[in-house]
Amino acid sequence: MTSPANPAPRRRRSRTPDTTVPATTTSNTYSAAEALAEALDSTFRIIEGFLDRWTIDDLEEELRRPEWEGSWVHTRGWVIQRVFTHDVWHAAEMNESLGNAGLPQIDLWA
Repeated sequence: MTSPANPAPRRRRSRTPDTTVPATTTSNTYSAAEALAEALDSTFRIIEGFLDRWTIDDLEEELRRPEWEGSWVHTRGWVIQRVFTHDVWHAAEMNESLGNAGLPQIDLWA
């Protein structure tokens, strides 16, 4: 059984590309680039929706995980910032790969 004192072991994610993703697009499949772009777009759409609806005071509301007996308490603002920085981390990983391949990099601020 897992608890804050004894968390479940984290599975290590592979850094190798998923070769099962088709390289071409058909009506039923996405390329890896399209899948990544859609994942990032969907994350930003979710956050954009929250920021459109929430006030500054809403961002200070605390969220709790009752199953963790109070050890996980964060504000809505913290969670949004964490999701954003997580996506920026992945964009930086992509930029490293793109740069190593001599390709143009992602400009998050454009």
